[in-house]
Amino acid sequence: MTDDVDQRAPYDRTKAKAGDTVFIFAGKHVDSFIAKIVSISHKDGIAKLLWYYKPEDVIGGRQSWHGEKELFAQPITGLTNKNPIDSIEGACRVHTLDEYERLEEIGENDYFWRFEYNPLKKGTFKPDQVPVYCVCELPYNPDKPMIECAICKEWFHWECVGYFREAHAEGLEPYVCKECEHQKKDEDGDETQ
Repeated sequence: MTDDVDQRAPYDRTKAKAGDTVFIFAGKHVDSFIAKIVSISHKDGIAKLLWYYKPEDVIGGRQSWHGEKELFAQPITGLTNKNPIDSIEGACRVHTLDEYERLEEIGENDYFWRFEYNPLKKGTFKPDQVPVYCVCELPYNPDKPMIECAICKEWFHWECVGYFREAHAEGLEPYVCKECEHQKKDEDGDETQ
């Protein structure tokens, strides 16, 4: 088991129920799998599981815009397996991206999803397109802070535009992107001529 298992809250397998999201033992030196319990038979010691996928486990792999705690959900009709209840290592919580962003505190066992992945349909994703932001033209990543331009209302990653919270402390002017800054200078220049 990985070191993460020792940090997880105790989990009473005898109280496991359908709808719980759990860590599943994947091997001694491998990170746990994550799955939702679809049904469970304590008598037989078997749980039917619907898997969540990590970006690195699917076609295309992990991209720079995937969040560290991002998973892909499956449709309820997706790939399920029956596993022994004894393979359950602990509980976790998988939120939608919106729910994840509203958490007051993100715990070690909190994850999120924004895409549905269907391994039974040639690894298709839903939605198959997402909006892109910033000068880098990448989708939103909740691990990378963003700032909104006060003029055009576009969003930019702090690291892409060299934004530092300390440099824009309270009382200073709101953030303006370079394009709007240049446009404003051009307009101001036209007025002085």
